[in-house]
Amino acid sequence: MTTPDRQDPLAFYLDKAVPDAWRAVGAPATAARTAAEEAGLDPQRLGLLAAWRESPDVHSEPERAALELAEAVTELPEQEQLHCVQASTHHVLTDAQYAACSGSRSS
Repeated sequence: MTTPDRQDPLAFYLDKAVPDAWRAVGAPATAARTAAEEAGLDPQRLGLLAAWRESPDVHSEPERAALELAEAVTELPEQEQLHCVQASTHHVLTDAQYAACSGSRSS
């Protein structure tokens, strides 16, 4: 969360490095952060989201599986690596959770 006297670190970096990029991602990033806060997501958990692998006590097993799957499908890894992640996470998540994280539709 930002305070009036402190700018969002992503905004600060993009404003200085690539102003056009910030104009493209600023509103969605702010909307996502606001939605997470309104949904009651703990600010500490939100802050540790990028380091979810290094903070195993912060997220439950289903949350970690969801994060791993979401990361794998957005990074576009080699097909074999993606299959490994899909296989290792599918048993932890319900079909609906799996579909939501992977971008596929559950039947």
